[in-house]
Amino acid sequence: MRWGAAAFWTCLLSAPGMAMAGPVHLSSFAPGHPPDGAVALCRAFAGACHRAGGGGGVLHDDAAILAVAQAANREVNRDISPGVVGSKPWRLVRTGSGDCTNYVAAKKHRLVRAGVPPDKLLAAVVIGADAGLHAVLVLRLATGDLVLDNLDDAIRPWARTRYTFLKMQNAANGSRWDVVLLGPRASRI
Repeated sequence: MRWGAAAFWTCLLSAPGMAMAGPVHLSSFAPGHPPDGAVALCRAFAGACHRAGGGGGVLHDDAAILAVAQAANREVNRDISPGVVGSKPWRLVRTGSGDCTNYVAAKKHRLVRAGVPPDKLLAAVVIGADAGLHAVLVLRLATGDLVLDNLDDAIRPWARTRYTFLKMQNAANGSRWDVVLLGPRASRI
């Protein structure tokens, strides 16, 4: 199955006009502060803030993880409707309405329960195309970082979004956040 996922991404990324700009994995360059509310989410939902080597997750094949992530992304986008921004930041909402942080929490919760290792699921804060702040979930696979977004049912490589990544959960310790600054507006920050 690993060859299947690798072949898929190789074909996708080598298709005409589809070359990715930038690295396939988001990298940080400095420690940062977690967004308001993210710490409370860690206390309420243990899988939200993993530690490397902490175990968890039964799915380890990237193709299987991607299939589960595609379904979860669509389902959560359908189950939660857009709500007032900041009304319930970084809380686990399974149905009803919520803002982008609630979608991130719900997707991460659903994927961890489905067997995806929590250290492959990193919350991130980005600047959107409209220059506003937005939260997305980053799925870290061997082939690259992919973005699950409440504004799009398609899962895309981070460099194919129009987002500038400001900060993201630390891959080794999800209760820590790191400054990223990658994307189209990064040079202006």
